[in-house]
Amino acid sequence: MRCRLPERACVCARLVRGQSNIALTIVRHVGERSRVSNSAHLVALALPATRIIDYGLHGAPVEHIELPRTPGTYLLFPEGPPRHDLASLPHPLDHLVVLDASWSQVRRMRHRLPALAGMPPLHVAASAQRRRMRAPPKAGLVSTLEAIALALDLAGEQGAAATLEATYDTFTAAMMGLGRTGHL
Repeated sequence: MRCRLPERACVCARLVRGQSNIALTIVRHVGERSRVSNSAHLVALALPATRIIDYGLHGAPVEHIELPRTPGTYLLFPEGPPRHDLASLPHPLDHLVVLDASWSQVRRMRHRLPALAGMPPLHVAASAQRRRMRAPPKAGLVSTLEAIALALDLAGEQGAAATLEATYDTFTAAMMGLGRTGHL
């Protein structure tokens, strides 16, 4: 896997790889696969143990998407009251499932994927505004990578969160240098 930027702007050699004690599974909408600005692939570059499952592939029924169902598995979801600590969770966070799509597609995916039924949600609060590859439809919404970094930081995985933030900053600077976003 590589950064997807043109060779003249490639950041692969500058990206730092890290690890997390919290497993990550990203369910990525098929429409995000070819977007240069898709941040799920950046998460997998920065944290190589990340698992990405594509959702919406032609001929692949959603019933066959298998997700972990351990007591410490939570769905990172953008809507709801944010947590400021994880001490009140019924089980320690050990696996994070993340939906990667446009903000409106995430809601539909949550309802259409049987594997998500009953999975407890985890909501995180966005901190200060950062440079963006794409504008959110409303204030406070962040990219997949930023949301994962917030959740990992909240869970005490500051090293993994810092790796993701550095990856995001490096990639965003390169994208802005090219003056483009979107599809390859």
